[in-house]
Amino acid sequence: MLEEILAKLKEEQANNAEAGTEAALELNWDSLDISYQQLAALISLFALAPIPLSLLESAVEASHLEIDVVAGCKALVERYLLQSVGKDSYQLHERVRDSLRDKLEGLENSEELKCGFCRAIATVARQIPESLTQEDITSFSPAIPHLTEVATEQQQWLTDENLVYPFVGLGRFYKEQGAYSQAQPWWEQCVTIARNRLGSHHVDVATSLHNLAELYRDQGNYELAKLRYQEALALRKELLGDRHADVAKSLNNLALVYRSQGEYKLAETLLQEALEIRKELLGDRHTDVAISLNDLALVYFSQGRYELAEPLLQEALTLRKELLGDRHLDVTESLMTLGYLYKNGQGRHELAEPLYQEALALRKELLGDRHPKVALSLNNLAAIYNAQGRHELAEPLYQEALTLRKELLGDRHPEVALSLNNLAAIYKDQGRYELAEPLYQEALALRKELLGDRHPDVATSLQNLAAIYKVQGRYELAETFYQEALAMRKELLGDRHPQVARTLNYLAELYLRQGRNELAEPLLQEALAIAEEGFRADHPLNAKIRKNLKSIERSSPE
Repeated sequence: MLEEILAKLKEEQANNAEAGTEAALELNWDSLDISYQQLAALISLFALAPIPLSLLESAVEASHLEIDVVAGCKALVERYLLQSVGKDSYQLHERVRDSLRDKLEGLENSEELKCGFCRAIATVARQIPESLTQEDITSFSPAIPHLTEVATEQQQWLTDENLVYPFVGLGRFYKEQGAYSQAQPWWEQCVTIARNRLGSHHVDVATSLHNLAELYRDQGNYELAKLRYQEALALRKELLGDRHADVAKSLNNLALVYRSQGEYKLAETLLQEALEIRKELLGDRHTDVAISLNDLALVYFSQGRYELAEPLLQEALTLRKELLGDRHLDVTESLMTLGYLYKNGQGRHELAEPLYQEALALRKELLGDRHPKVALSLNNLAAIYNAQGRHELAEPLYQEALTLRKELLGDRHPEVALSLNNLAAIYKDQGRYELAEPLYQEALALRKELLGDRHPDVATSLQNLAAIYKVQGRYELAETFYQEALAMRKELLGDRHPQVARTLNYLAELYLRQGRNELAEPLLQEALAIAEEGFRADHPLNAKIRKNLKSIERSSPE
């Protein structure tokens, strides 16, 4: 009985407190002049998070209110309707916000305030750049809760012109930090809401599809990425015509998917078309032209056409430094790509290493330590050290890259497969075969799952497993895997690709180990002809093939 009485008394006290709070809020509201009431009502539209003064001032301006915002906020703070939370930042208590939102509905200009607020938030969203540095993240972070508020609760007050921008901005903010799972729902919603309000044939629908394709490509989901890019490209051509900068962007990025899938000829055709359109519309000295030069060079590299790739990469790097300055993320892309060509295409490790080191330092400075692009830089620098036999430097970098990629991209991603493959290579070179083999097998399984059974990266994994079996003396297995890798590379890359020369040499070395010189010699001769055609004269592979041929000559009876 006593417990019931106490509970009832507590409930009455709570009700009295609630009523008292309501009365106090009402009294404080009534004490405000109309301009400050409008300011308070406008503030109620913000999320329950700190509100930067600059963002509030933008919302006031967009709502066509003529108010001294600082004086108004001071009056609201004095009446306990607003909290000051640090320098030039304010926040509402949830109970106060609910009450002020009720008051908002009673104002004659409530719709104008809602539209003005959404206009101001959309303006901020439009300012979020495609590539985010740490400085950008710090700058835009305070606005993110308010973008989220508009996207989830107030999208009906967005104009058609501004409809997609909060969603685009939110997706970009998370994607550029490698937080793909947080970006995905925003960009998927963006496609849906754009179609629902604007119809299927609208440029903002094409933009939304293109952005979603970008995300899928970064996630390694190439088939979905290709479909969305193709949709966006078709829509842009229909709405904008064939010679438009957005069409060039779609062509360029669709080509990157084809390159990732090993469809190099298709990729080359699209990239050349994109480059031509960009030069025609933007002139030769534009950042988009530099992107096309860099990406076309990547395709030439994949085709083994190194002599075509290098001048394009040099031109792209020079152009980016000239237009963007030395300390820009796009410059790191050029440094990485040029370093990759020097190491993997030309065997010039001494040129690649400083480029990789510069790119890594700059990316850490601009992006922070935990970012997919930092993981890529760690991976590539480790590859240099491994090729130089500096395993004690390479192993921790490979492990750091693998950990970072799993954390940021998830366990099932092509870049995770690459890290597994590269860490296995270290263990193989150290003779730790029991550690290398399962990693190579895991990388192969993952690549087949994500890329399909017939892909250049799958051929690489087959070749790497064959190398393990060779050094373990499991020659029958090694031969099978080398032959499968060779057939796949010839099918996908063509008979005269430098990677075919590598596989021919590896298979020949297996035969040499077995004393089957008659099988090794024609393979080495074929490999040398391809390598001399595709590599610089001083490339290490050329020297290795010649050395293997000489070993056959020395062992042949006179």
